[in-house]
Amino acid sequence: MSNVDLYVDNLLSLWEQVPESVREEGRQWYPNAHKLAREIGHGDVYMGAGVLAALSPQKAWDLNIKLAKLASDGVFSGHVGDALRKAKRIMDGENPSDVLPTGAKTWHFYHNIALPLAECWVTVDRWAWRAATDDMDNGNPVINKTTYREVGTAYIVAAREVSEIPCDLQAGLWGYVRGSMV
Repeated sequence: MSNVDLYVDNLLSLWEQVPESVREEGRQWYPNAHKLAREIGHGDVYMGAGVLAALSPQKAWDLNIKLAKLASDGVFSGHVGDALRKAKRIMDGENPSDVLPTGAKTWHFYHNIALPLAECWVTVDRWAWRAATDDMDNGNPVINKTTYREVGTAYIVAAREVSEIPCDLQAGLWGYVRGSMV
């Protein structure tokens, strides 16, 4: 059995445990983030999604929103220099796809927020990784490119099996796994 097959089995098994209310919250998460991105980007959803993604690493969502709103107002603070520089470049008009590292978590997060109905990107953070690997004890896993690709593929395959959009499956499982651990 390949890693992808194992991850798909884990995701599907876990999805069966997720209450419908949490599944529905997952289905609404990225569309709601899309609306927020439009606000942050002053009408440009791609700009807003890029800023949110650039400022997301190691930040809780509420703080991520706060920092993105500050950046939208021209205030770049509260994060490491690299993230702030990326957010500023995006607010200055650079294409987020050119600023964010291709294939990285922030790049996928940007695309999920900007295009929440697309089925080809999956944001793989520690929570998505935990759900796929069934390793709930690893607080800060190292997710290399191969693992990211395998976990992302597993979400896409699992989502098809349960007739969900991959980012909705990821968001629903994120809410369920995270909620059970805090």
